[in-house]
Amino acid sequence: MEKIDFSNIEAFTPITADGYYVLKISGYETGTSEMKGTPYIRFKCVTESNESINVTFYMSEKALWRFKKFMVTLDYEMNGVLDPEELAKTAVGKKFVGTVRRCAPSIDPATGEEVESKYFEVTDFAREVDRKTDKDLPF
Repeated sequence: MEKIDFSNIEAFTPITADGYYVLKISGYETGTSEMKGTPYIRFKCVTESNESINVTFYMSEKALWRFKKFMVTLDYEMNGVLDPEELAKTAVGKKFVGTVRRCAPSIDPATGEEVESKYFEVTDFAREVDRKTDKDLPF
């Protein structure tokens, strides 16, 4: 195994509360889901206080509306034939306001009881420039 320079590696600190967050896209990755083999783009985002959250968009016909809505929020023209990965590359560094909510609870297979999720997801997004001040989110 080759040596790795860990000098610039920062700890991953996830978002841990519901709310509205100004998020900056710090990177992205592409892949395919294990279950159905659906291609996806996953944006890595950070808050102004360096908390992290990923936003994943599946490139299936039924889910493309969500990716389009997100890219329009980032001020992209989404008409015609476009390369989603090229769009993702140019989105790095852009900001938006994300509505963050705790994921749905799961059922504990041993007890059958509902268990609160420890994970959070971005459920909606809006343009960062549309907010009036830092204090009156949402918009």
